[in-house]
Amino acid sequence: MTVSLLSNTRVLRASYANKTSVSTSNFRVDTVSDVDLASVKEGEVILRNLYLSLDPYVRFTLDSYENGTPASFKILDVPFQGLGIAEVVASQ
Repeated sequence: MTVSLLSNTRVLRASYANKTSVSTSNFRVDTVSDVDLASVKEGEVILRNLYLSLDPYVRFTLDSYENGTPASFKILDVPFQGLGIAEVVASQ
């Protein structure tokens, strides 16, 4: 049986902690349903993350930038970045 659709679950930065205790309200879990494996274009891959390493520096990214403009790695509503191990589930 061939699986042609997958879902993608990711953890997003929902709000800044700004030097206070970090809580679950600072994060949002987002699931994108129906990732079509057949939609992969030339030179693209779809990966399934097996292991993800989130280093302690992530706490630093939960504080907004001092002048009010967040650095690119502190933008809200984007997935956290980290190193990991993945398997290729589709490629062209």
